[in-house]
Amino acid sequence: MADKLTSKQTAFVEALLSGMTQVDAYRAAYDVSGMSDNAQHVEASKLCQNPKIAQRLAEAAQASREKMEISTARLTEMALEAYEVARHNSNAAHMTGAVLAIGKLNGLIVDRQERKVENVRPKASREEMIAELNKVAAEMGVSIIDNAPASRH
Repeated sequence: MADKLTSKQTAFVEALLSGMTQVDAYRAAYDVSGMSDNAQHVEASKLCQNPKIAQRLAEAAQASREKMEISTARLTEMALEAYEVARHNSNAAHMTGAVLAIGKLNGLIVDRQERKVENVRPKASREEMIAELNKVAAEMGVSIIDNAPASRH
């Protein structure tokens, strides 16, 4: 890229690429003393629209996508090789494992777990629980005062 970024712009871009929000990246790269939060947000947004910065961010995003594609492609290739070895050895379990790996790598298979949450309710009635609680409290020499409104009983 022919257009150079200033050191502060470079710091801003690097902060964004590290995962910071626009305003946090702005705060990390620039002196914000005396600026309101709103002004910081506005300036961070403007900075992202700067053509040189937008270009640098686009290049970084493209490089990241290419790296991801290479990794996924290479892993898929390796899984295909494993499948062929398993097939050659007539190992159905390993063939299945390779197929599953290929599907997961390419987003075709997603592991899901079903969780069943049961509403567990006590078997005793409210009155029975209060009676038991009062019995235990009496054994401990403590009295329980029920402050609940009468309508809740």
